[in-house]
Amino acid sequence: MLFQKRTKVYLTTNIVLVMLVLVVFCINISRAELMGLGTSVSFFELEKSAEGKAYITITASAKHAYMNHLSNPSNTEPLEKFVAISNDFLSTYPSSEWIAEIRFYLGKALLLLGRIETGITTLEKLILDAPPDHTVVTRYTDYSKDAIQWYPFERGLLEIGLAYDKLKQHDKADTFYKKLITHPKFTGSLHAEIARQMLGLDKALRTVDVPALHNVWIGKTTPNFRLENRQWREHALHQHRGQVVLLYYGATNRQMLLNLMRIHNKCENQEFQIITANADVSEVSEPKPVLKNGSAWLHYHDRHGKIVDIFQIRSLPAIFLIDSEGIVRKTQLNGAALEEAIDKLVAENNRTYADARSQEIITAAVKAHGGLENLQKVENLVYNYHTVGYRSDGSIDSEVNGKTYNYRDKFRTEKMTDIDKQSIRIFDGKTVYEITKNESYKSLPPEHAEYMIGLYKDSAFNEPMWLLTTLAKDEIPIQYVGTENVEGTPTSVLRVRQPSGTPIKIFISKKTNFIVQYVIEHGPVNRIISLGQYKDIDGIKYPHHWGEKYYYHMETYYRNVSFNVEIDPKLFNPNE
Repeated sequence: MLFQKRTKVYLTTNIVLVMLVLVVFCINISRAELMGLGTSVSFFELEKSAEGKAYITITASAKHAYMNHLSNPSNTEPLEKFVAISNDFLSTYPSSEWIAEIRFYLGKALLLLGRIETGITTLEKLILDAPPDHTVVTRYTDYSKDAIQWYPFERGLLEIGLAYDKLKQHDKADTFYKKLITHPKFTGSLHAEIARQMLGLDKALRTVDVPALHNVWIGKTTPNFRLENRQWREHALHQHRGQVVLLYYGATNRQMLLNLMRIHNKCENQEFQIITANADVSEVSEPKPVLKNGSAWLHYHDRHGKIVDIFQIRSLPAIFLIDSEGIVRKTQLNGAALEEAIDKLVAENNRTYADARSQEIITAAVKAHGGLENLQKVENLVYNYHTVGYRSDGSIDSEVNGKTYNYRDKFRTEKMTDIDKQSIRIFDGKTVYEITKNESYKSLPPEHAEYMIGLYKDSAFNEPMWLLTTLAKDEIPIQYVGTENVEGTPTSVLRVRQPSGTPIKIFISKKTNFIVQYVIEHGPVNRIISLGQYKDIDGIKYPHHWGEKYYYHMETYYRNVSFNVEIDPKLFNPNE
């Protein structure tokens, strides 16, 4: 049942792709902003006009120019090309709706080329003409759902201040920093934090690039980023919640690779992850493992500038040390100082996995749900279900009735939707098959099956009885997170990793010891499953109602729930 809604959302949100792909350098975006972005611009609509085509060309050129500058500052040709086509656009379309955005891109490029006065003039015109609340949405072309909302006015203020500092005109720089800091819309933004940091520096240090600007992230939660391949296999930074993460952005020479390998080998199997990335625009934007002597870490070629954009990377290398809750603890360390900081943070994180409270909580939950002996006897689960999906205004969007046959390692669901369409889907442990009304069985195409198989392998973690027996065996690391309230009820919070690697938080009532909620940590929008109405079935407590929130809200009600049913094996064989 649970896969149906996520599949619908996943397919829907990935069909409409928008080709706004500029690399920009500063962002402060909340989870609410990620979900409340402005109207998307259709790539196909843009292509219908000469202005739209020119805009697409400019954004692509800017991305290419900025990424090349970051990895190879001596190569100015891409920036020069971008400046030329930007000036052509501004003269050809002086009333364009994208005029503020283009001026920011142009001003930034001129500053990078060392034409400081001309760059400042361009950005000051932006500040004079653009309303502060004018927003731009940058979306990426790598099949992910990531998007950035930003304000040209806000970014322009900061860039002008930094530019005046390079000219040693610090009083003028201070004027723009203070305007940014005191502006009611931007006072709490990351850009304002940078302005405050610049105002606090000795003026002699403000005439050069300041890599320490990355320090504004210390103490802040890292934004998520995702990279996906064409099979929709997604890897997200938030998949590493519960682990210490070293994010290293920049070219890695032989010595740095040796250092990273030594750190990786020392911290292997200790909930530690290295992620390296670079700005090589010639490479495919997919995560790839770096393999040596049987070890691996993830490496990205950030050809779309996503990581640069989100983390405001201004110089290379950029190094962020992130704790298990996604908080940046240290930046810009290297050598012995970096290893010492990693050792300390990994040791601190290990203590949360060694906390005796974890097994005490699991033991009490196992007893409350029916006892380990009873739970271990459950080999399969069969039930009828009724699912209702709701729109944001509370009205009903869809209804589904169906029946599910569920083992730990295989799955069959038969559903009838509210439009009288019947379908059957089977996961036999290796492959996903489906059949719709008046059609024969067929296996899902690889680009769909890989995603669905990962989802089905995680399905046992959505069943309290199978999750608890797995945790009771103490075979996987369990992190004690602490205590939180769920709808006013104090709960103990644990975190584990599902077979797919995606972290899941488990909320267990301190009063009843029942599992009352799961939070599957996807990133800006987590998938939240609330369990309710526990009933006794063969001595086991089982929830008869689940409420789920992800991109929309749905309610599922179970009927005729049975354990250890005699099931014809042919039900899982599409050839029979």
